[in-house]
Amino acid sequence: MKGYVLFKYPGKSPKKFIIGEGSDQVYLCAFLERDPQILTGEIIAYNGKKGRRYDRVSEIPVVTSKEEYLGQFEKFQREFTSQGISKTILSRIKLVNNTLEIDDLFTRLTDRYKTAFCYVLTIEGIGTWAGASPETLLKFKENRIDTVALAGTKYSADPSVWTFKEKEEHGLVEKYIIDLSTEEVPLVHKTDTRVVKAGNLFHLKSEFSFQASKKDISTFLRRIHPTPAICGLPYEASKQLIIETENHDRNLYCGYLGVVEDDSEEFSMYVNIRCMQLIGDKAYLYIGGGITKDSEGESEWEETERKSEVMGSVLG
Repeated sequence: MKGYVLFKYPGKSPKKFIIGEGSDQVYLCAFLERDPQILTGEIIAYNGKKGRRYDRVSEIPVVTSKEEYLGQFEKFQREFTSQGISKTILSRIKLVNNTLEIDDLFTRLTDRYKTAFCYVLTIEGIGTWAGASPETLLKFKENRIDTVALAGTKYSADPSVWTFKEKEEHGLVEKYIIDLSTEEVPLVHKTDTRVVKAGNLFHLKSEFSFQASKKDISTFLRRIHPTPAICGLPYEASKQLIIETENHDRNLYCGYLGVVEDDSEEFSMYVNIRCMQLIGDKAYLYIGGGITKDSEGESEWEETERKSEVMGSVLG
């Protein structure tokens, strides 16, 4: 397997991971997978030079029309009562043109989204993806796992006013994380909910800390992924509804990724939202939003349109 990953953690310098010899690792996990693909290689300083792209994929992503999206939304609404689903995520793919090379795209991402995990990966057999995720799945440091509940979305100039639907969505994610606490990996701290800004969006956010050792990471990753923020509650019913309803494969969208340097005792994994897949001169934007029984189809479509601007604006 050939390829590389350009990446930048918030507040850090940009780096390049090259697949091959070495003991550094990149974790890649798709939405429907429970275990990540772990790639080994070497991390070096990023020099800004143009590299080869590996865009070839077995299937071209399926773009969702507005009519199809609204039909899928109506199916979600019908299934809420019969399946006992309180909240789930409906996503779609939007196609736009792209003339940027990988290095230019990476530079634009890191310049615009300084508080996000920014990356561009191009890997043989996986394809070329790029993103700027504000959502940490977990951070591990000093025998502690830190994770967050990040939900709700606002575009208003006044982010202090939140609707019942937005607060309910965030509360469901909080409960899911609290329920991850076990005797082996107990929850030891939770913050109050606050408002955070990511690009031109506002989100509700609260933070959690679990006591854990490094050996507990794999088990914790299997239990926490996918979170309600990108799947829904209850987990199995929501996941099945998504599989049966959406007309595209989410692939790496709503999965997670992260970099572990050699034998480091400190690392982070990020949920792969605000992302796109690049094939030739086309960019496929993956976008979605939380749906509850109080949601409205037209409003949810407009929300995905606004969310598409986060990645679409980077392409110009």
